[in-house]
Parts: sequence; structure tokens; C-alpha cells
Amino acid sequence: NAGLNRGLAYSSVSNQVFVATRASATTGSIDVFDGANGALLSGADGVNGASLGIDVIGVGDDGTLYGLPLTTSLSTSAPLAVYSWTNWNSTPYSAYQSTSASDPVVTSFTGKRIGDTVAVTGSGINTLILAAVAPSCTNFVLLYTADGVNFSATVITNVPGLPQTGPPAGGNFCGITLDRKSVV
Repeated sequence: NAGLNRGLAYSSVSNQVFVATRASATTGSIDVFDGANGALLSGADGVNGASLGIDVIGVGDDGTLYGLPLTTSLSTSAPLAVYSWTNWNSTPYSAYQSTSASDPVVTSFTGKRIGDTVAVTGSGINTLILAAVAPSCTNFVLLYTADGVNFSATVITNVPGLPQTGPPAGGNFCGITLDRKSVV
């Protein structure tokens, strides 16, 4: 696919591997593969409704799939967005968008790049989604939910002691992961 694969996630619930392919800012797909034999399960169309420019994906402990489009210069008209699918045949749900000028993501990170890396843990009301903010990768957006469906955001800024990485030519974006006890 011309090197357009961007995100990878595995669901232990369904034993499926999800691969996000971003063709442009608003197009792409999420392909679904059998975790045992690698067979393409989703066919040419991929996950239902995934042509949203999804860049990174993650899977909750309950098998819910989450996708974030890449936002290269955050604003209320180019918001951070999170979509969810209860299974890959369901319609995508808009779980979060930073479209309000008073949203903490907008007030803290206008003009920043978000959506290069994401980590998901938990399920239902215990689901957490962590997204890194480039270029320094010392700032993060932590998304949490009170109802298991709709998310709110809090910002984590200037985390000390992290290596300074970023998107300059040849540079690396930070990688992040979450577990139930800590953030790594």
C-alpha cells in the first residue's frame, strides 16, 4: 500500500490484528487480520466507516477499537478526534472532539501535532487513552470516560526526564504505552 500503514493494534478478545492505513487527511482504512493465520478478514473495504484519516489505533481490554486521525496543527477547526467501534463491523462513533475554544487540549496545544502515537488500556468506565503531543513528546493528552462511551480530556505538560524527540528529518516520534498500574 505504498508505505501508508500508520497504526497497529491487537485485540486479545477477538484474536485480531488491526492495521490503520492513512491515504490522506480524510481517507484511509483499517484492515482486520486473523491473529492466528494472518488472513485478511475485512476484505478490501476494511473496518466500517474508517475512511476518517485514522493514523493510530488502539484496542481496549473489552475489544473496543479506538482510532485517532493525525492532527498536524491543532485548532478548533482541526481538532483532536477519537472514534470508537464496538466491533469492526459497527459504525464509528465520535467519542471525543476538541472543537471548543475552552477545551484544555485547544488552550494548551493549539498549533501542535497530535496523533502519531497512542496507548489504550482498560474497558468501559475504566478506559484510558493517552496521546503524545509532538514535537517534544513531553506533553500528553489523557482521555477518560465517565460513561464508557464519551471521553473528556486532561492535559499533562512538561513531563520531566523524558528524552527530547520529535519530527525533524530522520527524527523519531515518541512511543508510549499504558498498563493498569502505571504509565511507561
